[in-house]
Amino acid sequence: LGPENPDVAVICANAGSAAVADGDRVRGRALLERALLLTRRAQGPEHPEIARILNNLAGLESSAGEFAAAFELYSQALALRRKLLGAEHADTANSASNAGDSLLLLGRAAEARALFEEALAGHRATVGEAHPRYGATLASLGAADVALGRVGPGIAALERGIAIMTAIADPPLDHLGDARFALARALSAGDPARARAEARLAREHYVAYGPICARELAAVDAWLAGHP
Repeated sequence: LGPENPDVAVICANAGSAAVADGDRVRGRALLERALLLTRRAQGPEHPEIARILNNLAGLESSAGEFAAAFELYSQALALRRKLLGAEHADTANSASNAGDSLLLLGRAAEARALFEEALAGHRATVGEAHPRYGATLASLGAADVALGRVGPGIAALERGIAIMTAIADPPLDHLGDARFALARALSAGDPARARAEARLAREHYVAYGPICARELAAVDAWLAGHP
């Protein structure tokens, strides 16, 4: 294969995503950026594979705590998927949820909530309400509600999202960890014992998911240390 062959771009993208998952952000970034360049040359500026690579680059930025950069990349992927795939497509819904998660981490809960609502509508139309992606996004909406002062509805959404994700044999442990940690923080004032139990479960999920969750694991450990 020549260096400009589209298959080379796919190989670079997959290898880059694997490197990021293993905690090697430097190699992952280089491979993903190379994949993006090759794909744009081969396929033009508007192709579904470009949105996939942008999404993975955004995940890299988010894992490094660079939430503004992550949001910018997720937004680009979302705009491209809306145009190419339409609003009622599973990949578009995933991009809306990812962009919302970045906004939530930036403290922009109201904007995040609007994206979560969009994502939930897309999930309902494509994979249904029993799918773990629906559960993960519902939990994110609950976290946004808690941040906006709607604690009761937020806790209910977090609990339902966790129930949906844990109903399958192989739940998405990164999203499940996020949901349990958000629930722990929401419960900390009224039910500290349960809050600590949820935080410990979140920690187990992050450890099991791997090195890419190092930042989240450190945050849970710091929270547990401050809530004996």
